[in-house]
Amino acid sequence: MMRILGSRLLSNTARVTNPSPITLQQLLTTITELYRDYPHIKIFGSCFGHQLLAHAIFTPLTNPPHNVVCKDPAGWEIGIHNTTLTPEFLSFSGPVLSNSSSPSEVRLQFVHADHVVLPTRLMKQEGFVSVGRSEHCALQGIWKRGHVLTYQGHAEFDAFINAETVKVFGKYWEENFRDQALSNVAKGEDDAIWAAGVMLKFFLGKDCVDEVDSGSSSGQDF
Repeated sequence: MMRILGSRLLSNTARVTNPSPITLQQLLTTITELYRDYPHIKIFGSCFGHQLLAHAIFTPLTNPPHNVVCKDPAGWEIGIHNTTLTPEFLSFSGPVLSNSSSPSEVRLQFVHADHVVLPTRLMKQEGFVSVGRSEHCALQGIWKRGHVLTYQGHAEFDAFINAETVKVFGKYWEENFRDQALSNVAKGEDDAIWAAGVMLKFFLGKDCVDEVDSGSSSGQDF
């Protein structure tokens, strides 16, 4: 966790994606306290940070109790993938200027096998909307105006960093699968700079002007 100008950023590396139970519980407790007791502090999470935030905020609200983070039955999402942004999030972020052929889609690097599954009612209850979805993953981030923003993908990764991450994660993977994963990492352009700019707008409070339409959260009903 890093502190930047009264904000908190949660990210991950290969070293910290499997913390001890005690360390993880301490981190979840800290996140919960930040979210509940300090609403003026903006919190951002990427990948594992996205999942941690969703777990800390929403798992205690589930009924019957269950973990909102689980293994993705579709398996790994690796390399550059397109996320179709929701109208609610686009009203804040604006079009993806670096993707002129499809300005409602952001292309980011990914390396994850778990995903967040949230009922629409819980997202509405806490004032969140979905950032968007990809063909592989139905919830690619969550946003609460002026308070929380998460990405399942990596605005902080380029192809080199993600390739090195895949090599660590995939040390014992089947060779053909690892080679295909590395090919996906290197396959095209991304919109990481645009996504990082949206993060900056969030930290600067540029999403605190209008109210989000609470009629649609683009979550998942069950």
